[in-house]
Amino acid sequence: VAFINGHFDLYYAVDVAGTTSECISVATSAAPAGPYVDTSTGPLECQKNLGGSIDPSAFVDADGAPYLVWKSGGPGSSAIWSEQLAPSGTSFPAGTKPTLLLTPGQTWEAGTVEAPDLVESQGHYDLFFSGNDWNSAHYGVGVAACAGPLGPCASASTNPILAGGSGIQGPGGESVFADSSGQFDIAFHAW
Repeated sequence: VAFINGHFDLYYAVDVAGTTSECISVATSAAPAGPYVDTSTGPLECQKNLGGSIDPSAFVDADGAPYLVWKSGGPGSSAIWSEQLAPSGTSFPAGTKPTLLLTPGQTWEAGTVEAPDLVESQGHYDLFFSGNDWNSAHYGVGVAACAGPLGPCASASTNPILAGGSGIQGPGGESVFADSSGQFDIAFHAW
């Protein structure tokens, strides 16, 4: 959920009837707790030729420009993309196209990068992501440095920055946020 242009936008992945693809849609609300209403007649983003689009994550830059970051593809063919949203946050401006930010290139990722979360701090952009098989103890969190919301992004971490260890396995699905003092924290799932 992101607060964009005076309302809250909820981005989510959905199975598309009659296909094997998942695609991204958006619902809006006047309040963060909802209710949210999706008035669209089709997906916001759907890269069927790349295995679908999932894991949407909204990012609002320091200048107020909204972006959507997401994953395409399945195991062995996944990639992370970004595209600037229209000011409403519910569509893309005419003529824009997704920009490829990251493909799996590190051994620990085992061919999968997903669950993107773009974070800006003092003019630096970091793309946090999950890698490997989400259903295994090898799942972990990596980070890549980006020049901006549309990249380019430098090589990802050669090892996960968050991996299984004492008391947890398979951490991923991360969300990085600043607390009231400006300190960054990370929320994630694990076993």
